[in-house]
Amino acid sequence: MNEHISNQRGSFPSTDQQKRNRKHTGLSLRWKFPLVLAALLLFTVGVLSWLVLTGIRTSQTDQMERGFKRQAEIVEMRVKQSYLLGVSKSPEAFMKKQAPQLAVELGASSNMRVILYDRKGHEVGNSLPLAFRTDVSQALSYALQGKIAYITEGSTIIYLAPLQGPDGLLGVVQLHTSIEAQQQFYRAIARLFLWTGGRCWY
Repeated sequence: MNEHISNQRGSFPSTDQQKRNRKHTGLSLRWKFPLVLAALLLFTVGVLSWLVLTGIRTSQTDQMERGFKRQAEIVEMRVKQSYLLGVSKSPEAFMKKQAPQLAVELGASSNMRVILYDRKGHEVGNSLPLAFRTDVSQALSYALQGKIAYITEGSTIIYLAPLQGPDGLLGVVQLHTSIEAQQQFYRAIARLFLWTGGRCWY
């Protein structure tokens, strides 16, 4: 009988062991809670950063496209007006004669580099003829089909749009503009979010 009681007592942990277990559990929870909280904060900052940066990029793209579209419409209206008032009978002859002067005028008024092509894809006007040239042959082929095309090259956007006349396609306009300021703003916001995430961690 005594032996049976002794075995039962041996199956229970001692009071000191129970205290040590509770102390270990308390320390474990004490360390886990701040880590979980920090992880949640970083996750929240990460999601908000992604949403804000995506919104900025979308807004910048929409603003750029609207600006290019508006400027292309101005160029088309000016070229069409000049064509209707001119004496050249064919679109090719008109573009060859008038495009050099039109490109310079439109470049000065828009503060963009303006290149004009006739409807066969030949360059006939360039507001900055000595500036670096980019191969736009593929985008130009799209524009000659009546489509909009643009190329991103570093901090420069090259936009090509068809120029429609009273009797069909007159040619294509190519516009250049810098997006360096927009890129710098985007990078500044991204760095701010990285700094905020680092502050949350520490």
